[in-house]
Amino acid sequence: GKGNLWAGTAPRGKVLRIAPDGKSTEMLNLNGGSEIADGNARFVLSLAVSADGTVFAGTGPEGKIWRIDPDGKKRELCTLPAPCVSSLLAGSDGRLYAGTAEEGSVYRIDPATGATTILFDTSQSVITGLARDQEGSLYAACAPGGEIWRIQA
Repeated sequence: GKGNLWAGTAPRGKVLRIAPDGKSTEMLNLNGGSEIADGNARFVLSLAVSADGTVFAGTGPEGKIWRIDPDGKKRELCTLPAPCVSSLLAGSDGRLYAGTAEEGSVYRIDPATGATTILFDTSQSVITGLARDQEGSLYAACAPGGEIWRIQA
């Protein structure tokens, strides 16, 4: 519902919904209930919430994006060809945008089908943030060079 705070954890790989009264509910657990990270641990690195309340979780080290519907149903949406999904943006155009780590690329994703399109590949290692302006331009913040790119999306 409205007013919830969403949190992703590392190294435990969980997505938590925190209600306005402070009560938390585990919505996704990528490590099968394990409380201790091991060599196969999965991390939640980024979150985005769409206008309809759907939550998307970007993970590592397998580059997967998970979809959590408002009714709590969850499924793997897609796997990107990078180990970590470091940033997500639910666009006002209904699409999902993802930035990756270790290859510094930006993808557009259909949130219904999981179909992916690469939009931009930087010379940087990590896309640390994504944003759109009022005109609809997409921006990607990159590290380690501290660059910000405007991308035709």
